[in-house]
Amino acid sequence: MARLTYTRDVLLNLRNSSANPIDRRPFTPTDWDRLKELNIARKTKRGCRGGLQGRKSPIHTVLSQRDPTRRHSFRGVSFYNLTSVRILLSPTLRDVNKTGPKASLATWNAGSMKSKISSITDLIIEEKFDILTITESWLNGDQRDDRTIADLQNALPHFNIQHRPRQHRKGGGVCLLSHKGFKVNANTIDNYCSFEYMDSNFTSRTSAVRILTIYRPPPSRKNKLTCKLFFEEFSSLLETLATHPGYIVITGDFNFHVDDPLNQDAAFFLELLDSAGFQQHVDEPNGTHRHGHTLDLIISRKTTPLVSQVSVLTGMPSDHSPVKCVLNITRPSAVEVETDSRNLKAIDISEFKRDIADLPLSSGPISDLAERYDTVLRHLLDEHAPLKHRTITLRPHAPWYSDELQQAKQQRRRLERRMMKSGSMIDRQLYFEKCELYRNLLDVAKQNYHRDQIENCSDRQLFQLIDRMCKPSSSHTLPDHVSDASLAEEFAAFFNDKVRNLRDKLYNLTPPDISVNVSAHCESTFTSFDHVDDERVRKLIMKSPSSSCSLDPIPMDVLKSCLDLLLPHITSIVNYSLSTGVIPESLKSAQVVPILKK
Repeated sequence: MARLTYTRDVLLNLRNSSANPIDRRPFTPTDWDRLKELNIARKTKRGCRGGLQGRKSPIHTVLSQRDPTRRHSFRGVSFYNLTSVRILLSPTLRDVNKTGPKASLATWNAGSMKSKISSITDLIIEEKFDILTITESWLNGDQRDDRTIADLQNALPHFNIQHRPRQHRKGGGVCLLSHKGFKVNANTIDNYCSFEYMDSNFTSRTSAVRILTIYRPPPSRKNKLTCKLFFEEFSSLLETLATHPGYIVITGDFNFHVDDPLNQDAAFFLELLDSAGFQQHVDEPNGTHRHGHTLDLIISRKTTPLVSQVSVLTGMPSDHSPVKCVLNITRPSAVEVETDSRNLKAIDISEFKRDIADLPLSSGPISDLAERYDTVLRHLLDEHAPLKHRTITLRPHAPWYSDELQQAKQQRRRLERRMMKSGSMIDRQLYFEKCELYRNLLDVAKQNYHRDQIENCSDRQLFQLIDRMCKPSSSHTLPDHVSDASLAEEFAAFFNDKVRNLRDKLYNLTPPDISVNVSAHCESTFTSFDHVDDERVRKLIMKSPSSSCSLDPIPMDVLKSCLDLLLPHITSIVNYSLSTGVIPESLKSAQVVPILKK
């Protein structure tokens, strides 16, 4: 008996076809009789009481096109045993973004990101993408990626970078660049052999979408992959996605010529998508690959109005062209960072010195001098450079962009419009030559900007600059804590317990027999510290680095500028502490930033 294959739409049409059961049979009479002989096709009789319990508890479904009011009555079947199915839509599907700005998404096969960071950042800035999925990132997942990721972070501070490298082989890999206005949660992924992918949930304001980035390597003798294996594993993935109630977008490079109707593998792939209720939206006459075929796809459910305005961009340094679209979800809000700062450059040192001379630092007991010093100087700093709370919006950072690049980009767009209008090979060649010229100008401008930065910075600034250019930024991670003081106490208790346990272990050990013959006797004693003079304190302060922390009453630069007026008071505090053996309370605090070891 021949194998029969049905799509989802065919099955729905069979269900909603004529009321005659004979018309519903998708088999020939001979096949139907054979099925009866094998006891596969048989009538099922149910009692009228079979559906009484079901009426008490309605069954909720995620999405259905079935009409719950439609009733049929055939011989041997009582449809009144079935309860009405209530259609329950996901909140994500109800809140369709009909007004307001919408999010934009693009996918691109980069064929190695490492040498194309300038083009990637320029593409995101120019097209104002919110999400960019990249296949064939060629990232390694170790320290060799630091310079690439740091370069992206410096140019796109408002974006998150996530990637999944290929395991045990070079090349491949997928990467995800997303606006920080999205809340991104990675889903658990299965290890498939025939394709690489990332699976993440994106939430923005009241909208949410699940995005999968897939790269399917073309089968070869080296990787021993087959289309059959991909169809089996991809079908398993689609079955998992079928239970997800919200928006779903699948992007990436599938390496199927879906534009070729005679390609059997591509036809089977599209039929597989259709049977699962998905559709692909890329329909470009020139394809997404330089050979004219459509390999990079954007896929979504057929029942949800999610993807629109699909188009293919040109001029990128790869065999593949980026594919962009608009998602019917709310665009993420701008990323804002709150910070507190002082305008120290606005301090007039001469006026600051006059105010220091009028301060009542000498009045009162010497034991309270450190507290008066700290309180009075903080108040004076607030008068000359008050602490201001600011909200900074993170934006793209491309200071190397010049008027020359702007003119080159305008010429490139002009040639692109001419090429799209005429379609001639000459205009196409001129356009791609202009694209290559623009990329070269972009790389040169970026190199010149960094070269000028390196030449005009000091030795200390040079290390900070190189560290920022070659090392990805990371926020300091601290454990959950109620207050800074309680966290410091927890750290101290941890190390105290660690030392105590070490001592207990050493105490229980049997010490070796060590005998030392001490014949000489020391007559010297140490009862007090010598006081220091102003000149010695001055040298120590001037040799100290100019860095400061939040515990300092005034910045170190300002202190060094006003040292002549403050030096006697600092010396008095030091000598009082040396003579009494008491450290003032204001000097017992320290700001410690933990550095996690790799």
